[in-house]
Amino acid sequence: MDISSSNFPRFDLNSNTGEPEATARRTALATNTVHMDARHPSHLKVWLEGGLSALR
Repeated sequence: MDISSSNFPRFDLNSNTGEPEATARRTALATNTVHMDARHPSHLKVWLEGGLSALR
């Protein structure tokens, strides 16, 4: 699994600076956190080619 702050090229690049994307000249690293406890539940959706029949 890859955790990402963008979905390039589907969406524009995110410079992570808060600047307008069309004029942004600098970039900043992003920190992504996946919480996995009772207070912060997370889930992952997985689509299978072939649907449920692919599990058999």
